[in-house]
Amino acid sequence: MILLEIWKGILVIFLYLGGFILTGSLFSEKIHKNSILNLCLIGFMVYFSAFQIVALPMKIFRFPLKYLTVTWIAFMGIVFLANLLFRRKNLVKMCGDFLKNKEKLVTGLLFLGTVGLLALYLGFNVNHISDFDAGYYIGLPVSSVYSNTIEMMDPYSGQMLDAPNAFYLLNTNTIHSAVIFQAFNLHPLVEEKFSMTIVLVILFGLFLYKGGILLFQGNRKKGIVFCWISLLVLLFSYSIAGVSHYFAYRTYEGKAVTSYLYMAAIFVFFLGIFREKEKEWGWIGIFFAGLSGVAFCNTAIFVIPVLVTVLLIPYMVIYKKWRAFFAYVISMIPCVFWLGLHVLI
Repeated sequence: MILLEIWKGILVIFLYLGGFILTGSLFSEKIHKNSILNLCLIGFMVYFSAFQIVALPMKIFRFPLKYLTVTWIAFMGIVFLANLLFRRKNLVKMCGDFLKNKEKLVTGLLFLGTVGLLALYLGFNVNHISDFDAGYYIGLPVSSVYSNTIEMMDPYSGQMLDAPNAFYLLNTNTIHSAVIFQAFNLHPLVEEKFSMTIVLVILFGLFLYKGGILLFQGNRKKGIVFCWISLLVLLFSYSIAGVSHYFAYRTYEGKAVTSYLYMAAIFVFFLGIFREKEKEWGWIGIFFAGLSGVAFCNTAIFVIPVLVTVLLIPYMVIYKKWRAFFAYVISMIPCVFWLGLHVLI
């Protein structure tokens, strides 16, 4: 029984990564440069942005969970068909270029071999240091599936609620776990602590790797070194109230995803803008980071626009990139919308 759950958990890991690549590939080749790395990183933001747009209205209007599950499966089916019909040649070309380029292939295997081991280690870590939070993150999707509601059952008492918890109304990451549980019968204990943990560690490593490539002018070997130095600095600067604690022990939690993944992602997207060769990719990444961040944690409503502003305003002033101001304003629209909605709630 346990082995079956683990195998289902491994399948979901590949479904997540494949889903990110497929959603990222919906953009033109000009944006993602036909790079698996670029597709996966921007695809994560687009994937959870789309889920937020689909799930939040259903949560507010108290739809049954099965409606959301069917809708999301249908949506991802449409994404798959769209790629099959309109992006098939690009995906084949992308895979062919990756396999033919020895440097890309070697560095890719080296990355997966090293960061993948760290991901597995954290995926099998059973020490989370927070029984209360773990009970919420795991209990809420379980109670939602049991009651076939979207967070209308209290995960601690089992009592039905009049409405979802207002403080967490904008957050939908726990609903996503409930959808996966209902669709694949994969318990959130495995999906969150194993599958999602491994996926998030791999994504974090990919963002660091991409950041190293951008910092060192396309040098992939230096990108690998930068990735591991960054990880080692993080892991050897442990603080129970810091990012290192969230990354190592509570990887899948909303606060953790906001603190270690989104902050690194926005900096990497900014580097894409700064280097200019990938500025379209960077701007779209920042826009969808602002749109999807609130799905994980309310803190994202505040820290994402602050970090984007701190990075982009000095860049525009120092380098006189005044045309970038319009793109900056557009990228702030999701952040302003979520902030306004949060205040109203």
